This record gives sequence, C-alpha cells and structure tokens, in this order.
Amino acid sequence: MKISLCVNYHLNNKIFDLSDVEVNRDNCQFPYYMLKKRLSLHGIEISTCDILSPKNADLTFYFDYSSDKYGFSKNNYLFLFESNIIKPLGWHLEIQKFSICYVKCKKLDI
Repeated sequence: MKISLCVNYHLNNKIFDLSDVEVNRDNCQFPYYMLKKRLSLHGIEISTCDILSPKNADLTFYFDYSSDKYGFSKNNYLFLFESNIIKPLGWHLEIQKFSICYVKCKKLDI
C-alpha cells in the first residue's frame, strides 16, 4: 500500500527527516518520522505528495487541506489541526472529497 501525505511544507520527504536541523527543530518532526517507520514495518510506504502524487496512491492523508494542486486518491483522510480562521478551506467539508475527517484527534461524520 502507498500513502501520499499532502502538505504544503517540508516537501521532498523532509517532514520525515530527523537529520535536517532547520526542519526538525526541537525534534518536532519525530512523530512523522515514527509514522513512516511504523508504517514501513507493515509494508506501507508513505511519501510527501511531491514524491508520490495522490493520483498514484492508494490512500492520501491531507494535513490542513489548502488546495487541490496535487489532486485526490480513491481514499482521502483529512486531518484538521488549524482552526477555520487560519486554514478556512479545509473546513468547507461539503466541497471536498474526503472519506474521513479528524479534528484534533476527534472523528467527524461527513
């Protein structure tokens, strides 16, 4: 299985790179590193959307959706970390193509 992580920051898989001190200040990228490591133990590949396009992925995770620049996969999960004031587009759920939406670890029925 292949997962595309659709973000607009830390592309080129930098979000998973603990050795990049500019990106991984204060070890803030550790959760993403562990996500990639744990998924790989189960034969699941995860890459940022510039490396693995959602169109070529089995599943896509969107962190705070901000555009459809990269498109969608068959199964799309939206994780909203920012409020509708900061990232308003992700909160317009009626116009999106998401299977499941999580808001700060709470699942929304859409």
